[in-house]
Parts: sequence; structure tokens; C-alpha cells
Amino acid sequence: MRRPARILVGGLAVWSVAALAWESYRAARPRWSDPPQFRRGVWAWQFRTPPVENLERLLRAAEGHLPVGSRVAFEPPSISPELRFLWAAYLLPRHDVVLASDLAGRVETVDYWLVQRARSDDARLELVAELPGGALYRVRR
Repeated sequence: MRRPARILVGGLAVWSVAALAWESYRAARPRWSDPPQFRRGVWAWQFRTPPVENLERLLRAAEGHLPVGSRVAFEPPSISPELRFLWAAYLLPRHDVVLASDLAGRVETVDYWLVQRARSDDARLELVAELPGGALYRVRR
């Protein structure tokens, strides 16, 4: 190979490596700026992980007590409540699932109240079933 061709191929190889490194840096930079608890927390919420399996066990047990189409308020623990809510909405497709914190105390707007890892002593709620990892309540009218 002649000298100009070698220079051209070498320059193209160096440019390709530099471009790949720059794009990799730009793609990874937002991840580096996330707080560590967010980076760790999101990866824990994938299929076949303990948090999802525990939540799925609770929701499958609750689904047997819920009439189809009922409006269910889901009250997760304070750790990753949005991710837990998204999983609850995904795993209970025949029900209208809302996040309990979005109701601002308006319990009467839902039919059932599902609590994870806790019990509720609210007088407006009547216990339907104690479930593995939580409890299901019917809203008193």
C-alpha cells in the first residue's frame, strides 16, 4: 500500500475511534449525573427480581377479591412509590389503579384501597383480606 493510502486509512481509523469514544461519552453522561440511589433503584425493578416478585404476589392475591373494573387506590411504601405504582397498574390491567397519594385524602373516590407492607387504621376503610405483603380494604360508603 502506498504512503498516502496508509495515511488516509490510518486517519480514518483514528477518526472512527475518536467519534465512537465521543458518542459513548455523550450517551453515558446523563447516567453519571443521576444520584446513586436512582441508578441502583431502577435496575431492581425488572422482571424476576425480588421487589417485583413480592409485589406481584400481593397483587395476584388481591385480584381474586376485586371485581373487574373496580377503582383501586394503591398505597406503596415510601421507597420507589412511582415504580411500584407503575407495576401495580401493569399487573392489574382489568382495574383502574390510582396512586393513593394522588387522592389527597379523598378516599370516597375509589372502591378499594390496597396497602403494601402496612395496615391502615382509617375508619373509612373496611378490611377485606390480609394478603401476603399487605392488606386490601373496601371503602365504606
